[in-house]
Amino acid sequence: CDSETCSGSSGQPSRRLADGDGDLYCAAGHTGPLCEVCVAESDYFSFAEGRCVACPSTARSAGVFVGFVILIAVLAAAYAGLRRLPFSRRLRRRRAPLEP
Repeated sequence: CDSETCSGSSGQPSRRLADGDGDLYCAAGHTGPLCEVCVAESDYFSFAEGRCVACPSTARSAGVFVGFVILIAVLAAAYAGLRRLPFSRRLRRRRAPLEP
């Protein structure tokens, strides 16, 4: 295991061995194959960070989602508003294909 969460392959004693949890190869808070399973149910294994991290709160996730929906609505309204400007109508007439 090349991860810092696997202490059994590094030749260093595991912190969990002293705790008596029985997992000789994984760092504290990790278990399972390649030590990529988090012991705490409120954590998930982040491959980017290479360790268990706390899950974001539901309120934060909902806030990000609502913000994204509002951004899309504003962009759609701006696009619809720009299409109704007289200038854009004139551009559409100029770009009409020439008849042979």
